[in-house]
Amino acid sequence: MTLICLLLSLLATTTASAASSTSFEPIGPVSSELTTPALIEQAFQNNQITADQRLLYLTYAVYDYEKLPPQFRGKGGWSATMIVYEINQARQQLREGKGQFSQALREALLAPRPQASTLCDREDGPSMISTAHFQISYGSITGLTAQHYADALEQTYAVEVGQLGWPAPPLAPNNPYNKYPVQIAALGDQYYGYVTSPGGNYTGFIGDNPNTPEVESSALASCMVINSDVVQFAGNLNQALLALIATMAHEYFHAIQFGLGVPNPREETMWIESTAAYVEDEVIPEAHDNYGYLFPDLRDSLPTPSNNTIYSLWPLFRYAAERNGGLHQANGGSELMKLMWKDVAAGLPAMTAYDNALKAKGSNLNYTYHNFAISLRFLKSCTDAAPFCFSDANTIRNAVGMLNTVHGQIASIGGSFNGSISNNYATNWVALPKSGTYSIELTNTSSTGALRASVVAEVGNNLTVSSFSSVAGPNATSSIVTFTVPSGASNVLLVITNEAQSSNIESPGTATYRVQVNNAVNLDHSLYLPLAIR
Repeated sequence: MTLICLLLSLLATTTASAASSTSFEPIGPVSSELTTPALIEQAFQNNQITADQRLLYLTYAVYDYEKLPPQFRGKGGWSATMIVYEINQARQQLREGKGQFSQALREALLAPRPQASTLCDREDGPSMISTAHFQISYGSITGLTAQHYADALEQTYAVEVGQLGWPAPPLAPNNPYNKYPVQIAALGDQYYGYVTSPGGNYTGFIGDNPNTPEVESSALASCMVINSDVVQFAGNLNQALLALIATMAHEYFHAIQFGLGVPNPREETMWIESTAAYVEDEVIPEAHDNYGYLFPDLRDSLPTPSNNTIYSLWPLFRYAAERNGGLHQANGGSELMKLMWKDVAAGLPAMTAYDNALKAKGSNLNYTYHNFAISLRFLKSCTDAAPFCFSDANTIRNAVGMLNTVHGQIASIGGSFNGSISNNYATNWVALPKSGTYSIELTNTSSTGALRASVVAEVGNNLTVSSFSSVAGPNATSSIVTFTVPSGASNVLLVITNEAQSSNIESPGTATYRVQVNNAVNLDHSLYLPLAIR
């Protein structure tokens, strides 16, 4: 069967592939370039632009790209959902007379909206196509057809709602179609699309989603806008079909999130975007579109909303899914998402909600994150290194390479390293001597932090993992008394994760630590025998 026949068959089916194929390349070119939002965020974090300018430039990036200064025009291929959410929040503040905005930002936020926007916040196309679950407005489409978009949406619904059991997003009471509204629109060459509420005539506050047994308080009826030219992000029509399904999988999961309610979206930005990137694998694992987000900087704490981890932490959720029932199973990894977003909708912070979900499956975030940090660094296949592995590790290596990062190094026995690591789940990798037998002492030299540590030795395709005696809390020490480097080890890394949780996501606090490598102490065990035996 040719590739195009396979893809068309995939669009027509109602179930996801049971395993990730290694025969596809990632949809788009993998690049170290920053996206447009990332360039804007970087400038803001470096105090090069103000908060007002940041929001102005994000507004230009989504709605008026020609006004965006050239230095902020980065790589395309991103989702605009959370940016549009922030823009809508600012518009609401402006309407209510709250907050202070520059004249330029006021004008951008109040720019005329399309008068003929019925289904969402873009002008309706001249044509309409209706499916079992979607009402779609469209005009000119590049490369693909409206039926391709319709089939991709129904494919997504069949997997996310039908197969995996996530609740369908609620519909507004005045929605005459009783179907989810979608616009296919010319969005330029920057982003795939977004989900928004408000937008058009059929979005807004719902409160409780009637499609769940729980009683939510902040559920929203939303709409979706998708770029009419997906081919530009994919390179050819075959890959464009994959890109289209991946896009629908990502954006429709945002609709599901909005449909449950996200009381604290600023806090949950990473959780919203990286879980949606993970869900792409549940719907269309062959696409590998989310490879384009790799790799995350694990020095950043999990909830930090304004860094590259917003999308790229999806492997955390993939890792947890593979350890807790697997992909494509209603009671497998996707159950973690259902449990997590149920608690988020109830008002719990996402970090707490995800920990609760893992505990319900017999694990927890502390162990899961630490083992994930080991797995991401070494990218081993599960044939060789389970459970410190990914099912598609070899495919990731071939497509985007792997991490070779270290945050510190101790070259020889007797050496030491002083470092720092953020609270709220962050990682440091410290290289250790590659031969000999030695002791390793990790001291938390600060009044915060909870440092979990393991020594990982890489021998060919295998890993040897040795855990420290305890978690090093404030001003505490943990150690491995005797560690012998396995013969043939090419790398020996100390993996440190900080699992201390802080409610302050913007400034969670930082722990400092010291690692000391010494000659192993050879104990004379006869000294510890009872006197009568001596």
